[in-house]
Amino acid sequence: SVFILDGWDAQSHSFRHVIHYLDHLRNPNNLAFWTDPATKQSWLYLPLTDRLVRYKYNAGDNAPSLPPQTLMRFPGYGLSYKYGGWHLTRTVAVAQVNGAARIFVSAGSSCNYCQEREVLRAAVVSMDPDGKHQVMIAQGLRNAVDLRAIADFDGGALFATNMGDDHLGDQLPED
Repeated sequence: SVFILDGWDAQSHSFRHVIHYLDHLRNPNNLAFWTDPATKQSWLYLPLTDRLVRYKYNAGDNAPSLPPQTLMRFPGYGLSYKYGGWHLTRTVAVAQVNGAARIFVSAGSSCNYCQEREVLRAAVVSMDPDGKHQVMIAQGLRNAVDLRAIADFDGGALFATNMGDDHLGDQLPED
């Protein structure tokens, strides 16, 4: 589910208004917003286990007005915890790169320590806001569960966490 939380009350430690914006989604992990400077249209980007989608968004909406646009599909294999690949969440971030908006999305590996069969696994992909011009920018990240663009660092930089191997010792594999 995706909720709109409004009116934080510091005394009660709760929100005054909780609006159910979207429901029946496949493992949403985070979301990002971007507004097209030419058209002023805002978009909500939502990474799900099987795909990255975007919805047209207008301030004040309590539900999407149109179905989502699918920008990218993710492989569905490797979701078995037995093999350390229970990486079913995806992460999305928006950043300015050389003066243009780019969407970044990460997908975790299908296993704990293996050679991936699918190029989109254990990777971060960059694309235009409409999903075109997809470029692989990082590979070999077991599970990058957070992405942050820091505009003021080194002329603009994207940082990713990397949750490394599980229970294989301190030396294998190198993180």
